[in-house]
Amino acid sequence: MKYCPECGTKLVIREHPEDGPVAWCPTCQDWRYPGFNVAVSMEVLSPDRQRVVLIDQYGKHGILVAGYVARGESLDQTVRREVREETGLEVGDIAFNASRFFEPSNTLMVNFSCVAESEELHARPGEVNRAAWYSFDDARAYARPNSLAKAFLLHYLDGTDLDESLRASEARRNRTIYLAGGCFWGVEELFRQMPGVMATEVGYANGDPAIESPSYERVCQGDTGYKECVKVTFDPAKTTTEALLYAYFRIIDPTLVNRQGADRGTQYQAGVFWGDDVDVKLAVERVAAIERTRCETAGKPFHVLVEPLKTFWDAEEYHQRYLVKNPGGYCHVSPTEMRELVASPMPEGYYDEA
Repeated sequence: MKYCPECGTKLVIREHPEDGPVAWCPTCQDWRYPGFNVAVSMEVLSPDRQRVVLIDQYGKHGILVAGYVARGESLDQTVRREVREETGLEVGDIAFNASRFFEPSNTLMVNFSCVAESEELHARPGEVNRAAWYSFDDARAYARPNSLAKAFLLHYLDGTDLDESLRASEARRNRTIYLAGGCFWGVEELFRQMPGVMATEVGYANGDPAIESPSYERVCQGDTGYKECVKVTFDPAKTTTEALLYAYFRIIDPTLVNRQGADRGTQYQAGVFWGDDVDVKLAVERVAAIERTRCETAGKPFHVLVEPLKTFWDAEEYHQRYLVKNPGGYCHVSPTEMRELVASPMPEGYYDEA
């Protein structure tokens, strides 16, 4: 939990006199304890402990048997129930392996190894598409890349550093795009709600590199080159660069220079920027070319900046999640537009080139 659920302020960590480091809301002047789900995942071993079960489920291949803890259950009870429900196996010995908090689903995942009493698999119809035994070498190869399941599996089999593996997986899984589209309050509020978006942060992008950590007042002077911009971090398994750009181009006028809506100034220049992710770069360039062609075909200019990210400085704290903290605040993106874009995915084939 990074932001206060009551007011939206970014939380800081302070030392609680009894509980140690705890999140604190500077605005509410109160402690914010985390609330999260608890789930278990299992390396289900064959009776001779030489093979392990991996399942295919909900369109994901090579994952561990897993499930949420039900009210009143102990973790051991959940392990036995989930293994029985998903594979038809009964398990004997259960041993704790590791646990980590998985932020995308707000879940504490507790990982165990357990030994099956037989090898007779019966995948649960309608929930598990396939369950199979794998040698340890085959399991390493088949396990879903960049997943928490694979990180747990390698930690169990090889003693691989779990935190290092998760950091690498997180970096490979999540992607980032930078969107400048006028006042960043409304742009952030839209993308904060978009499916698949993991985090948003407002700041100032691609200005004079000699001007470091510019303030809002400095940027508003109009001579820094910085644009109000939203850093959007997203999970490519849940959304795409194209889908985010579809929403972006619905809320801006790509024909304008240094203005959007009622806002005027160099800081309101529209632009799309990318970091070092080649996939994001290629998607941005392709979509921008299509949008440019559509503008020019209609006899209109296209003035959206499309370039690599050069600089990005976080904006002041009071700008972060501004419309969460100030629900009646100014926004050049209408609430109706936001609701429609959040609810309606990009039409299929929208960015297919002719």
